[in-house]
Amino acid sequence: MDSLLEGIRVLDFTGSVSGPACSMFLADAGADVIKIERPVRGDDSRMFPPFQKGQSGSFVTLQRGKRGIALNMKEEEGVEIFKELVRVSDVVVENMTPGTMAKLGLDYENLKRIKSDIILCSISGYGQTGPFSPLPGYDSVIQAMSGLMSVTGFPDGPPTRVGSLITDISSGLFGALGVCMALYHRAKTGKGNLIDVSMLDVAITLLDANMLTYTIEHQEPTRDGNRLKYITPFDTFHCSDGDVLIICGNETNFGALADSINRPDLKDDDRFKDNPSRTQHEPELKPIIEQWTSTRERRQVLDILLPAGVPAAPVNRVSEALEMEQTRVRGMLQDIDQPGAGRMTICGPTLKVPETPLHISGPAPLLGQHTREVLADLLKYGVERLDDLEARGIVENREAPDEK
Repeated sequence: MDSLLEGIRVLDFTGSVSGPACSMFLADAGADVIKIERPVRGDDSRMFPPFQKGQSGSFVTLQRGKRGIALNMKEEEGVEIFKELVRVSDVVVENMTPGTMAKLGLDYENLKRIKSDIILCSISGYGQTGPFSPLPGYDSVIQAMSGLMSVTGFPDGPPTRVGSLITDISSGLFGALGVCMALYHRAKTGKGNLIDVSMLDVAITLLDANMLTYTIEHQEPTRDGNRLKYITPFDTFHCSDGDVLIICGNETNFGALADSINRPDLKDDDRFKDNPSRTQHEPELKPIIEQWTSTRERRQVLDILLPAGVPAAPVNRVSEALEMEQTRVRGMLQDIDQPGAGRMTICGPTLKVPETPLHISGPAPLLGQHTREVLADLLKYGVERLDDLEARGIVENREAPDEK
């Protein structure tokens, strides 16, 4: 076996980010993912910037390694073709507003009648149950609804969204995890499963200790900037050319920091003798540390702290993070040849599994690029039927451009 999910076929009936992210993780693990889009316009994410030669980098990243078909699901015949594809698939991933799949006759109960051991992964803003279930879900809306925005930012600033689509990508990751669990369960029992992923549930999970501040301490969590109020020091500190993050989670770390900044006396100062004391006197401790960091460049600070065992890192810009040797060695930047866009650098697979490596198996599909291939190979449609379906707008097929 060359890959973890070799032999698993996934129907990707998703749009935007959370659903495509789920099937992207599965495709990187070797699953045969068939991306289903509407004819003519395709997935909305084809319009997401930034663009390279007119192609969305976001779409290419999320859809890499998938086969693409264009299928008109507004027509009954298009829905019937989808059902035929279900019969030869293992997993269906969808992120429609709850109720949409039922209107198409493609909810889990109906899919089970088509293929008894099918696995359906449904990703939505609020899940398949509860009073908010019918509402559409968007990353930033979920960040606001979950309280995540309320704890992000500085105390004297407004609530702030996390600077990436964190709930979208995390929901996709939870969906992929659920699919793998369901596949293992099916291998043992022969039974399919429904995976209900709520972006709100995921965001509440991401609250981490902020949730416990409310449930255990019965206090409203606050915005603390770069601090973690339970550990001191745990903050960013100014250097002459930027900022560094320094964390001392125990007495050994703090002792190493005190020695490194030539202030061994801090270890014997009652204000800083242990973490509760340091946290109580944090406003007094931070200027002492920053007096030392501010006269040095980030690299100088790290060259002293890291060998001493003090957890620290530069606060990198995105460009600095992507240009690090560590990022390149780990394969997180990978070049693909995208038809129509040329060589494009995108994010590589996150998981490293040496025995069965994950890899990007190919570029993102053009709209309908594999329609004829998939319907001919999997459903045994002949040329005449394919021509007829295409002429009536039930399917669409586009050939990849010859770029030689």
